[in-house]
Amino acid sequence: MALLVRVSKLVDGNAVRYLRSQPNYKRKIATQLQYRTLATSKANQFSRIVDLRSDTVTQPTQSMLFTATQAPTGDDVMGEDPTILALQEYVADLFGKESALYVPTGTMGNLCAILAHCHYNKSAEMILGKHSHINLYEGGGYANLAGVSAKFVTENDDGMFDLEETQDSFRVDNDDHYAKTTLICLENTHNMLGGVALPPEYVDRIGTLAHETWREHGVKVHIDGARIFNSAISQSVSNNVERLAEDHANAQTLARELQNAGFYLPRNGKVDTNVVFFGLPEHCKISKEQLTRSMFDEYGVKILGGYNSGGKLFRLVTHMDVGKDDIKQTVDGIISLCCR
Repeated sequence: MALLVRVSKLVDGNAVRYLRSQPNYKRKIATQLQYRTLATSKANQFSRIVDLRSDTVTQPTQSMLFTATQAPTGDDVMGEDPTILALQEYVADLFGKESALYVPTGTMGNLCAILAHCHYNKSAEMILGKHSHINLYEGGGYANLAGVSAKFVTENDDGMFDLEETQDSFRVDNDDHYAKTTLICLENTHNMLGGVALPPEYVDRIGTLAHETWREHGVKVHIDGARIFNSAISQSVSNNVERLAEDHANAQTLARELQNAGFYLPRNGKVDTNVVFFGLPEHCKISKEQLTRSMFDEYGVKILGGYNSGGKLFRLVTHMDVGKDDIKQTVDGIISLCCR
């Protein structure tokens, strides 16, 4: 819809003529109009659309919107935005850190951390999970912007590194062929492994390895905590976001119902937080390519597929905008399309 929105809002005739001169302009406009019409018709067909593609699709509540419009503001560059300052102070206190920095996206937060930890070492290398979000879904920013290389370690089903393999991955720059291990990156919860939560004991072991065993080399630890509160809730750590437990319960219901119906679930159906991966049953009535479209067309439910090797897995992510009735609607739709 981006192109269509831009055209409808442009007042510069030259800009409009430029866009119209671009290849496939008319086809793009027609496709976007068709998509908008389809989305509108689906919204009218179902009492509500259930969106399980990601928890990033969550909409702000009325109280959130009201709070945002009433929040005091100031020049952040000058350090004079009281809302940003209060948020940073709150988060620093929550995590027991000296200070915090607000950035708009998780990807930006990861990149800032990598730059902060590795900027002093121009031959820096970090130990990184093969299936991590930093590796798979952040545009290679650690390489093309931070100039940091990566040594990959394969995570087990619980999102953890083998400690021996991690130790074997450590390198110092006493050989001209080597980059220097400067950082270890963890992901908690781990997205591509089904939202698994890393136990505090494991995080402590990695911290001990970096800060004590490799202390003289100045190795640091960074945690990609895009869903760190989900991890805390799953391990009964109080942090004032207890409502997330509802998302976890809904995800566990999804997993249980699908596994009982013969669907494949990693980790034998164990779900720690709000992410569920599943694969189609052996004798499925529909192809994996058809399921996503049919769920939306026939049940008003948005899901994503194409995960893992061969694109065999689908991902469902529960969040604040998904309730128990939506879970039932989703389960009924998937089972009906695949098994009945």
